[in-house]
Amino acid sequence: MTAAHSLWPTDIDLDPPTPRELLAEQARALDEQTNGRLKGALHDQHVPGLEPSVALIIEAPVLDYRHQLLALRQVDRSRAYPVLVEAECLVPPGMDQRRDSVGEPGGLNHWEVYPTAADARELQTYLGTVLGHRDTRALLTSLLAEIRLRSLRPQAETPTEG
Repeated sequence: MTAAHSLWPTDIDLDPPTPRELLAEQARALDEQTNGRLKGALHDQHVPGLEPSVALIIEAPVLDYRHQLLALRQVDRSRAYPVLVEAECLVPPGMDQRRDSVGEPGGLNHWEVYPTAADARELQTYLGTVLGHRDTRALLTSLLAEIRLRSLRPQAETPTEG
């Protein structure tokens, strides 16, 4: 008996990371890279009428600050991929104004505004684009500078007993 000639791709990843795992990895990396000054957190979102999503939140605990950097929204509840990558820096030019109509009656659909990652490789590419974007860099730099400023301010003097 001869072996079947396979026409399937030879580079199939047998253990691909889920979108949530990829975001969790980047949340941990932010914490490590900033020595805990900034933290990455995941937040599950369930909006009626939309597929579930998970958001990557940047937190600066010292500043009591939280910012949603991006969200990954399932296209089909029965499959991990594809996912919509909802991030401001990925909105195509000219869509900025129309983006506000997403979800409104007669407005745009999410998939008309945001790109779709078909698999883990594409998602990693989009995540790299968002995390490395100049707006993200500016946000991180600003937060870290503000944290540093707060650490340099003189502490309020405590009254001494006399």
